[in-house]
Amino acid sequence: MLAKVPRVVVAMIVQTLLYGIYLETLIQCLRWLIFIDEGWKPREKINSHTLTFTTIFIFFTSTINHITTLQFALEILSRDKSRHTTRYNIGIAMSVSESLTLLSIDYVLIYRCWIVYAKAWRIICVPVTFWLGSLACSALYSYYGTVDFSRKDPIAIQIDFEQMVLLGLYVCNIATTIYTTTAIIYRIWYTSRKTSGSLSPKRLNYIMRILAESGILYTCTAMFRLAGAVLVSVTRTDAIWVNCFINDISDAINFSMAGISFNLLLIRVYQSRVERRGSLAESRNDDGV
Repeated sequence: MLAKVPRVVVAMIVQTLLYGIYLETLIQCLRWLIFIDEGWKPREKINSHTLTFTTIFIFFTSTINHITTLQFALEILSRDKSRHTTRYNIGIAMSVSESLTLLSIDYVLIYRCWIVYAKAWRIICVPVTFWLGSLACSALYSYYGTVDFSRKDPIAIQIDFEQMVLLGLYVCNIATTIYTTTAIIYRIWYTSRKTSGSLSPKRLNYIMRILAESGILYTCTAMFRLAGAVLVSVTRTDAIWVNCFINDISDAINFSMAGISFNLLLIRVYQSRVERRGSLAESRNDDGV
């Protein structure tokens, strides 16, 4: 128990700090979605109701997960075994909210990829397959997690299967992110070369910002989470303190960074549109238009 206490405390602190960063990016993201480009006047017409709804939905699921994670950590630290039912309810809310958040982010990535490719269904067949795999793994993980929390002494075979389902969820999540991000960046690069003959440094910088701030950031944290889950899954019977610590920290980082990466992606998209309009206006003024 003494080894578990510092793990829980550190993971709780990390997730709280990252949640604060998430809220900061959320405010900026909603500013670009709901308000006009210059000032704080609400838009007469929201550009994308899908993205706005998904952003708010992810905020609710992330907040629920953060609150329930704190409650679950406090329940563990209290060492009160009589509150098993409370931990059961909190555990269900944690599992469901985490799955809904990851599925929502993957859905938006697939949706953006579909829009960028002029709504070509053949382009998103692969990521949709991975998304359905994530959905199936999420449903199984939530179900077995519910059964697991309902028992004071979970069955070892069930725990092993639950870990395999969790690994499948993260593999599908990583595959979806890599495919959609790469496809979007390639489409932007190809379109820029086709229309202008060469990729301008400013446009290239924009593409690299999207890749660095959203795709790579989200993928790296997801891979870190997968590594943590693998360490615990492989050495479940004799897992050392370090393995469990890496698993807890990677879980806290991955979940928070998913929301941060999502917000950064939308922020950069809208900032780029304003920058392009500003560049066009300046060029017209220089030409005397």
